[in-house]
Amino acid sequence: MRDRQVTQHGDFQIATAIGHSEEYVSWGKMGIISGIDPVTEPGAYVWFQFGRTREEARNNLLSELGLT
Repeated sequence: MRDRQVTQHGDFQIATAIGHSEEYVSWGKMGIISGIDPVTEPGAYVWFQFGRTREEARNNLLSELGLT
């Protein structure tokens, strides 16, 4: 994964990055993001979504979490 960006949304941090297939991946959890991808992110509950753009991936995840 490359070009990781992290944003704060209430108690959640949401990270987005470009994945190996050039599709964007967004993952999030309550607390601080410290992993480089959703698989290596420590914590019991890490949610993730995909998208063709960074914004689409982030919006898909925010919608799933009920934060939009």
